[in-house]
Amino acid sequence: MPEKDKKEVTAIFKYYGLDLSTGIKMYLKEVQHTKSIPLTLKSVTELDRAIAEADRGDFAGEFDSLEDFNKAFDKEIKNEN
Repeated sequence: MPEKDKKEVTAIFKYYGLDLSTGIKMYLKEVQHTKSIPLTLKSVTELDRAIAEADRGDFAGEFDSLEDFNKAFDKEIKNEN
């Protein structure tokens, strides 16, 4: 791993109160526990689009509960894919 990348990852783990070794061990334990790779892969453009939508208030509206909001949000995401 390039030293620059290692420093960046180390800083991220440090932000969460972890050293690099502990962060990597936690990640590997999660892979072992879930038998999957715990990553959400999204393109930067998708993230940028979501931020822009939120800034424009595209998800604004009345919801009776957080669950109703989450359902509407999930439906919107599925429609985009």
